[in-house]
Amino acid sequence: MTIDFKKIDEQHIEHFKDGEGVVSMRSFSDGKCKIMRITLVAGASIGQHTHVENCEIVRVLEGNLTAYCDGNRELLHAGDVHYCPQGHSHRLCNETQSNVVFLGIVPELR
Repeated sequence: MTIDFKKIDEQHIEHFKDGEGVVSMRSFSDGKCKIMRITLVAGASIGQHTHVENCEIVRVLEGNLTAYCDGNRELLHAGDVHYCPQGHSHRLCNETQSNVVFLGIVPELR
């Protein structure tokens, strides 16, 4: 199955999960897995949240993303993958002056 994010309406969400700024997101879900293409502008972030019933895989497509997973800082570059396991917490931040684009993949584990 091909997911063409260009054909999915883009949402602009302010303070996503109590983060900073605006998150631009195109999202696909089939009820078992959610796949999001997310853009963070300079200074924007997705706030701290815990993956209680699922996990998340993040693959950076463009730019440099900073992830704070269980309090540990990780700097991710284009091509890198970040994993937040079930039961763990993370937040994702653009601490640069350029946009960061990444895929967030959240399989439902219930």
